[in-house]
Amino acid sequence: MAEGSPAVLNGPSPYLPFDGRPFRQRIGQRPLDLAQWIEPDEQFAAELALKHQLLTDRHDEVFAALPFALAASEEVDALLATHMQTYYPSLVRTFVDGLHPLDAA
Repeated sequence: MAEGSPAVLNGPSPYLPFDGRPFRQRIGQRPLDLAQWIEPDEQFAAELALKHQLLTDRHDEVFAALPFALAASEEVDALLATHMQTYYPSLVRTFVDGLHPLDAA
């Protein structure tokens, strides 16, 4: 993991309201620490394996994107690839060319 990279979560996400405290209606918005916008946990490998299986076996049922979304999809893919390479280089995977950028992300 790169120096200064965020730790892998082992508990509930800090921004989920299901932490045992009494419910309190509020907006609760706060700035997102961009170093932690992706939080791989102990389920990361299993979830990616399931994603791969679903995209392979049932692609048309689990994925759809309109053509005008391609540029934004490429941006998301590039941002995610850069983030993962910077903070979680051991988790970076190589993808097959020809996939839609959101398939690859």
